[in-house]
Amino acid sequence: MADMFKSHFVSILGASREPLLHINWSNIITPQHDLLRDMAAPFSFSEVDKVIKSMKSYKSPGPDGITMEFYKSFWGKIGPLVVKIPNDLMLQHADFQKINSAFITLIPKKEGANATNDFRPISLENSLVKIFSKLLANRLAEQMKSLIDNKQGAFT
Repeated sequence: MADMFKSHFVSILGASREPLLHINWSNIITPQHDLLRDMAAPFSFSEVDKVIKSMKSYKSPGPDGITMEFYKSFWGKIGPLVVKIPNDLMLQHADFQKINSAFITLIPKKEGANATNDFRPISLENSLVKIFSKLLANRLAEQMKSLIDNKQGAFT
């Protein structure tokens, strides 16, 4: 049965491969854009604090076993260390591969699911990856205002 599920989801999700599209960013981001500078600025304590407070406390944890509730409960003690981690990742002083792992689990789409098509996979990521991703997404959302015209907002 495990082989059947593996075969099914490998056929859907595929294996890692080279991207089909290579983007020439120099055509999109010109030197006068502050995008790259703003994206690479150090994360502030308040920025990380806001992200952690915005995340749901009791979502299923990833391989690290840590929920957002842990970060919220001990923020007064661990806050400065937690803020240091995404900043170290941005400066490439920390190895992202060490925290970038996830559990993939199957969730039934309907009651009584028994065929491979009756399940959908979800990834349970480490909490620090969720925090880092949300920090980057928030910054990118701010930058989108200058990259996308107001008239083209339907699919951003």
